[in-house]
Amino acid sequence: MGWSSYFTEDSGWGKKISSIKRLEIYQFMFDKFESLGYPKSKISICKETTSMLSKLSINFKPLTCQCSG
Repeated sequence: MGWSSYFTEDSGWGKKISSIKRLEIYQFMFDKFESLGYPKSKISICKETTSMLSKLSINFKPLTCQCSG
């Protein structure tokens, strides 16, 4: 359970790692996907805060599954 110490931020979806670290991870992965030719417009994130989606320029659509890209 030592890994649970990294989950310090309460987001409404339970505990998450800090928003700063999540943003770094997402930006790294988005850059990797784009370098492989995968369009950013097709990338979605499930169970993430609307503020994080906004920081990543992902359009949030209420009452719509964000997993479908």
